[in-house]
Amino acid sequence: MIENYWLKALFVVLFLAMLPNDAFAERFYCDITDALKVGEKGTLDQTEFREELLKSQLVVDRTTGTITHPDFGTQFFPSVKVVDSGSSGSSFKVVALSEEGSPIKVGEAPYRNMLVLQVGVYSQSAAMPMILLADTTIVLGLCH
Repeated sequence: MIENYWLKALFVVLFLAMLPNDAFAERFYCDITDALKVGEKGTLDQTEFREELLKSQLVVDRTTGTITHPDFGTQFFPSVKVVDSGSSGSSFKVVALSEEGSPIKVGEAPYRNMLVLQVGVYSQSAAMPMILLADTTIVLGLCH
């Protein structure tokens, strides 16, 4: 079992070493600093999975808008679009839409899930502020 782990680790290291030096330049690496949800009374409450999220990181492809994360990734969103690449005066913005789902109850309209991500590329510091909205969950962080 341990030998298998080291073999996989060696493979990953060799793979990364073969990538061009700028292979990671077109990505944001975002550390999650807080996770909130809009509560029943319209106030912001901590999510029940906040502590787990604080240990994780979002990786965002600046060209395609693809977000890699186990809970907030775009792997289940067929429509992912960078709507603003960002500048000294505006943030980098991504909108991701799921496929239209069937109504949950008879007579209701079909539903669609959406992710909205903004990264403050205009920031003067090395860490850029990030916000991700998914339903009523708000994820905050800092990107590099």
